[in-house]
Amino acid sequence: MSNKNKFNEDELRRKIREQLERDHTEKQQENKNVIEKQIQNRTGNEEDESYFLEVYVRRNLQEEVYSKHVEFIKCGNHLNQVKWLTLLELEEEFEFFPLEISFWERFRNKIFSGNKIKVPNTPEINKMIDDFRKEIEEDAEERIKKYKAHLRENQKQIHDGLEKRIFEEEQEHFYQAKKGYHKYKNHIDEISWMSDEEFDAQDEFTERVYTPKEKLKRNAIRALIFVFIITGIYLINDFLTPESQKGFLIVDLNKSIGSLYIDQNLAVGFTPGAPYSLDEGQYEIAVISSGHKVKPSFREVDIAVGDTTRISFEIAPITGNMGVVRLKVPFNDAIIYVDGKFRGSVRESKTLSLETGDHSITVKKENYLPVPQLHAFSLNAGDTIDLAFRLSPQKSKNNTRRISSSINVGLIEVTANVRDAEIILNGQRTGFGTDYIIQKIPFGQYIVGVEKDGFKVYPKEQAIKLSKDMRQAKINFTLTSTSRVVNITVYPKTAKIFIDGKEAATGSFSGSLPLGKHRVTFSDLDGYLNPGEQSLNIKKDSPFKYEFKFGSDIYFEIKPGKVAPSASLVQVSTGYIMNGVNFKSNSNNGPKIIKNDVVNENIWNMGFAFQYKNPPGTDAVLIRFKAPIDLNITKDIKLKIWLYGSKEKYPLVLGANAEYRVILNNVIIAKHVKPKYSIDQFSKRNYEEISISNHLRAGSNTLIIAVDTDNTLFLKLWKVEIQ
Repeated sequence: MSNKNKFNEDELRRKIREQLERDHTEKQQENKNVIEKQIQNRTGNEEDESYFLEVYVRRNLQEEVYSKHVEFIKCGNHLNQVKWLTLLELEEEFEFFPLEISFWERFRNKIFSGNKIKVPNTPEINKMIDDFRKEIEEDAEERIKKYKAHLRENQKQIHDGLEKRIFEEEQEHFYQAKKGYHKYKNHIDEISWMSDEEFDAQDEFTERVYTPKEKLKRNAIRALIFVFIITGIYLINDFLTPESQKGFLIVDLNKSIGSLYIDQNLAVGFTPGAPYSLDEGQYEIAVISSGHKVKPSFREVDIAVGDTTRISFEIAPITGNMGVVRLKVPFNDAIIYVDGKFRGSVRESKTLSLETGDHSITVKKENYLPVPQLHAFSLNAGDTIDLAFRLSPQKSKNNTRRISSSINVGLIEVTANVRDAEIILNGQRTGFGTDYIIQKIPFGQYIVGVEKDGFKVYPKEQAIKLSKDMRQAKINFTLTSTSRVVNITVYPKTAKIFIDGKEAATGSFSGSLPLGKHRVTFSDLDGYLNPGEQSLNIKKDSPFKYEFKFGSDIYFEIKPGKVAPSASLVQVSTGYIMNGVNFKSNSNNGPKIIKNDVVNENIWNMGFAFQYKNPPGTDAVLIRFKAPIDLNITKDIKLKIWLYGSKEKYPLVLGANAEYRVILNNVIIAKHVKPKYSIDQFSKRNYEEISISNHLRAGSNTLIIAVDTDNTLFLKLWKVEIQ
């Protein structure tokens, strides 16, 4: 029997020790009671003697009847209680284990067997013995039938499984030897071997099942087909691809210190004296070497398909009166022109050695306009001149009006300590976020600001002026947060979250809240206790995660034939307990339902389960109820019991003891409890309470209210509430 309670090991050990201590104390008390009863027997207490005689007779009859059947095994537990169980019942039992009786124990029992109690030979006692024997034999016969039926079912399953496996193996061998047969499977995984004609004539078996040998063969064929396809594609592509219409150019240099340019484009991968592949056509070839003269300045060549053209350049140091020009250009791939002649790219020629005299320099880059368009200067011997160009984007190089107007523009660089703050220019939103450079802004005065939700900006705005003397402006802003991102989660997640009276989310909220105090509330959920209004004080250094849980609102009412709130959440069974906490459901042998005139309702009359079963058989009511899966106990859960003592005694007893016990989830939480009220105090206000919070579990729970084993008076149970 599996126990679904989840305890850690220490907690489990603690509860077991407490249970053992209680059982030991009870056992000592029981021994004391036995001694007292024996003393009473000596004084002539015939009624109690009858009780112990019944117990003795029953145990001897059980030993006699069950020991005759090999299906039964004698079992015991740690309390020295004895049960006769079949192997099937023993598999489902966790408390009892088989008893192994040694040779010496059997010898001792045989020697001392003469100390048996003498059973009086009276018609009443003989009838009781016959009734007990008949009852035990019928019980043994019924349990043996169940055990044998279980054995037959197991053997049938084993036989069926073995027969099915052998049949499938033989079927596989048989049809694999038959040509034209294949295995097929239907939608419920049934197998059938069919020929191609049989397969075409039906529509149930649709999926082909391949044997391992067939799978290997199919995979090998697929691999070969894949290889053939790849090879074919390669050969066809090689056949269809025309030979490149190219020729070759060889450039010889007297010094390997220059870069080759073809139509003013740098030739990547050029090596002096080695063939350089070119498409058919006419080209302008130049060699650039910083600080050197190259003769000639360029050559024009015609490249023919399959031909190789060879040309040469002479590189020599610049001599005579010279000056140096250093260029500052934002793009390394911009092209340089000196006195209208091509001089390579900025990457190779940032420093130019030029002869003395008057010169002009400009740079070009596609879709850009140089600012200024031209630098004109006079260079003296030994001079070093620094020249700078700025390249402004241009959509049209042919529109002279736009070229002239683009000269009178500047840029504004806007930065902040927080990214993506929106930039505001002259009160208009630009759509750009920090950090960003706004380009091509006409000269003039501008007011610049930034905005971002949840942040305060300092300074709020800044004024700048772009002019010919100040084409670039840089502005910085400082932003400080006025809000904080928080995460709010509520369990269960079906509850709605309200922040400051407005619905914010369902289950969980993640977003920014302004710094300061906020009021958080939640929607009500059936079966749960609302956590109520919560106050959050949001600060820069405050927590950003908040969790709230609904409490579990548990309420059940159980009466004979009536439960609330519904039968889907709470169910009631009646029966009895033979010993321990093992409940046996039985509508006949259990508490009887009688009418009570005080409340004008039915109640349970609880005593022994049925005649001659007192003890260990006692009346019991079993209540199954469901607690929320996300169980969260925020207040003490109480079990309320309207149970009353009476003066109505069991038959054949003289004592007047009234006691009951309560078992929750296989744990005895109350034992030997005497009713607080008697039947003449029947009232809605008169009930008993027991805390059950520590023993509840999420999901299904089992509660048993039973008469205790020492009880001798009938008890009256009206109703039970869990709240």
